[in-house]
Amino acid sequence: ACLVGSEMCIRDRNLGADFVYNEERGIYEISAKQLHGSYMLLDEASVTGTANIVMAAVLAKGKTTIYNAACEPYVQQLCRMLNRMGAKIEGIASNLLTIEGVDELHGTEHTILPDMIEVGSFIGMAAMTRSELTIKNVSYENLGIIPDSFLSLIHISEPTRQAEISYAVFCLKKKKNKKKNTKKEKKTKKQK
Repeated sequence: ACLVGSEMCIRDRNLGADFVYNEERGIYEISAKQLHGSYMLLDEASVTGTANIVMAAVLAKGKTTIYNAACEPYVQQLCRMLNRMGAKIEGIASNLLTIEGVDELHGTEHTILPDMIEVGSFIGMAAMTRSELTIKNVSYENLGIIPDSFLSLIHISEPTRQAEISYAVFCLKKKKNKKKNTKKEKKTKKQK
């Protein structure tokens, strides 16, 4: 957090915020009468750094362009949620975000993505303990390379372990396909 925090302080200054260390309270304070859009090139594609800049930039006056933005599913869901709230963010899922500041945001409903690291941890635990495990609501389409990464770690000389991890990954894929088929069936029924 220190590295991300220090980079964020520099970035917030780009948006027009004042950054001061309050010795008495032992904290850094950031304040601004009005944030303004800015061009930013991040040294590191930090999820937390990108999220903080995006949240500040949506209410800043003018246009903010973030190069080397993190594009993980966590940042994508934040941007999509903010857009539903009235923000104007383009380039979602890429490392170039363009944000046109708005005067205000309104409410929305949002379901938070499951933590990909936790899902991966559960797949690993199931494989290591040779257990059967059902992981619900994993948002398979957002797991990226996690299922395939587990499969690539298995050596051909370990067919039992390969079968167990393959089964865990298969269960995730099966659940994903079942959801797709259910959505298709609902659309077909609506069209009839």
